[in-house]
Amino acid sequence: MRIKTKLLFSLFLFFIILEYSEAQETVYPAGHNIVATYELSSTDLEIVDTLLVTRTITNNESFGLANLYLAENLPFEFGILSYSLEIDGAPIPHAYLGPFGGEIFSSCNSYRWVIDDPSPSDTTNRVLMPGELLVLEYAIACTTVGNYVLPFHTLCAYGDTSGIFTVADSLMVTFSPGSRTSEGPLVFPVSSYISSAYPNPFNDEVVIDLGHLELPDDPVRLTVYDLMGDEVFDAEYILIASGHRIHWRPKKNIATGVYFYRLQTGVIVSTGKMTFLK
Repeated sequence: MRIKTKLLFSLFLFFIILEYSEAQETVYPAGHNIVATYELSSTDLEIVDTLLVTRTITNNESFGLANLYLAENLPFEFGILSYSLEIDGAPIPHAYLGPFGGEIFSSCNSYRWVIDDPSPSDTTNRVLMPGELLVLEYAIACTTVGNYVLPFHTLCAYGDTSGIFTVADSLMVTFSPGSRTSEGPLVFPVSSYISSAYPNPFNDEVVIDLGHLELPDDPVRLTVYDLMGDEVFDAEYILIASGHRIHWRPKKNIATGVYFYRLQTGVIVSTGKMTFLK
């Protein structure tokens, strides 16, 4: 049985979002022996840094957690570069959905990792059994200096005879200009930002979302590289005024693997990472 959306939002209305220097996650209803954590690699970063978010779910109950998914809301200035999702150290099948602009908060994109979809036609089916540990880690880049609130991080599941969900308190994260010019895992041009590619991983077509940029009238050039730095695709696109998305379908000779993409229009440069699965 799926947790109803109305129930989730009704409970959210009674939940007061607070700010802490460390994440605290609460399981509802109370009394369940499920341990949920939400941790940030830092709350004070420079704009060249990558923010790592680690979420863990340990099922200490006597029953499995079905209909399971995790959700996150991130400011529009943030982009997810990559992520990993494992149970007891092994990658698992899942669906990665998003970003959905303004779905929960008007200033945030929403993302979901679906581990167990209750739909009979869906092949995403992995119950978190008693004693198992689920770990989701994702890397985030920010393109604009400022203070940001990361609100409403949730897990939803069905266990035993009732719906179960968790909520982690909001956290404040600061990205400052910093003094480093050649250190850190990411260095961007002044007029650059991180776009979102979804679904990611993908096996047919990927959509690269340019977000809410004020784009010039110039064509947008998409270049895709493999892990060796070899160019596998290069083309220009003309986007209509209301369109901020590029759909890319790999050619048949492109192998399964991780690819990097680069978008450029005028002085605006966007970069990202995506995984192609045949």
